[in-house]
Amino acid sequence: WFPTYTYTDDSLHFRSGDVRIRQIIKYTNYKRFGSKSKIIYEGQELPPGEQKQPPQQPPQQPAPK
Repeated sequence: WFPTYTYTDDSLHFRSGDVRIRQIIKYTNYKRFGSKSKIIYEGQELPPGEQKQPPQQPPQQPAPK
């Protein structure tokens, strides 16, 4: 879903006085944006779905008091 228009009705505050601003911005000929990416790990492209993660260390517990 994408809005077909945006409406604003607000005031800008200046030393010489407030100025009321009303705008309607209409969106036409909207096209969905897309992109492609690839992940390179240690100079090698990873196949989709494969993720290499560094080994995880167990969380350290605080020393008893």
